[in-house]
Amino acid sequence: MNEVTITGKFDRDFDLKTITRANKDLELTTGSLNFMVERGDKEVKMWIDVEAVGNKAHDLASVPLNMEVTITGRLERAAWQDKQTSEWRSKHFIRFADAQYQAPEAVEQDDIPF
Repeated sequence: MNEVTITGKFDRDFDLKTITRANKDLELTTGSLNFMVERGDKEVKMWIDVEAVGNKAHDLASVPLNMEVTITGRLERAAWQDKQTSEWRSKHFIRFADAQYQAPEAVEQDDIPF
């Protein structure tokens, strides 16, 4: 079974576009999730692309920016031939399935300090 769960933040806007696959127009949302990993005695920030197609595209696009979120999905690999150099390229990404995050609590009017 190929299921990935990772926690991080989206700190840049999502890219939303329409693509055509098998003569059918589909919505595609992509984003870059950043997360911290330990390298020796320090933590460094890493990024992984997250993609969603069809009905899941709107779900991914609705994930709030700059909020800690746990993403689940499948780890996938895309490969293509570069049009300029004819070299083969590839990347790994997460095919989005679900997101869980804590909605921010509403601020009560009495809690505002002025």
